[in-house]
Amino acid sequence: MSWPYVLYVMKRRWWLVLATVAVAVAGSLVYTHVQRRLYQASATTFAYPIAQNANDATNSVGLLTYGNMADTFASLAQSRYYLAQAGATLGLSTRDLDLYSVKAATLPQTTVLQVSVIGPDPRTVAQLADRLTLQVGIGTEQYFRVFGLHALDHATAPLSPVQPKPLQQALYALVAGLLVGFAVAAVSLRVQSSAAGVPVPISAAPAAEETAAPVPAAPAVPEPAPPVPVTPRQKMPGNIRRLSEMLPVEDGAPEPARGNGQ
Repeated sequence: MSWPYVLYVMKRRWWLVLATVAVAVAGSLVYTHVQRRLYQASATTFAYPIAQNANDATNSVGLLTYGNMADTFASLAQSRYYLAQAGATLGLSTRDLDLYSVKAATLPQTTVLQVSVIGPDPRTVAQLADRLTLQVGIGTEQYFRVFGLHALDHATAPLSPVQPKPLQQALYALVAGLLVGFAVAAVSLRVQSSAAGVPVPISAAPAAEETAAPVPAAPAVPEPAPPVPVTPRQKMPGNIRRLSEMLPVEDGAPEPARGNGQ
């Protein structure tokens, strides 16, 4: 497939491609309109060692630096157990909490834990993020006595949703509509041309009626053959025939020659 063929199809079936793109974009906008709005709020907390002596402090810092304990804190924050405890402090039921999800991770090269809550209500996701970091801090002090969590940044209620994204989905629908529309247009043009008995140019040439008719080439003039040389021996019969035509012809048969004495 080449660009001239693409331009050929677009020129003949542009309306079909445009209709497919319009349907795809309109469908994506309708889907984003009926889709549930999801908001996200994040809170951060800082993990620090609580040491009774120098050896405990050294071991605690080594565990945090290695990353095992930091990943453990992130896993605790993502558990449904601590989410249920945080939701209970806000008066949310288990059915209400099924609409919310949690993402937690430590920031690169730090011991700062970021907890993000995603859900349909912007105010609730901010409250859940703050309460969840508090509940994880209580669990850390209970099970890991040499570590503590200190809240850094509280979550704020988001103003715009993170899902759906109308512009991004509309762009994806536009690209998909162009591809599908071109495929449908090419197939439609091929079927119509096959029914009419006219081949469709596939490689790069435009339609036959759009190209100028080729000028026929002038016929080649054959070169004359070289003359065949004639030898003197081949010329002799002709010379003798012309000499006999020049001599006079007498009437009657010639008389026989008479010998001497008769």
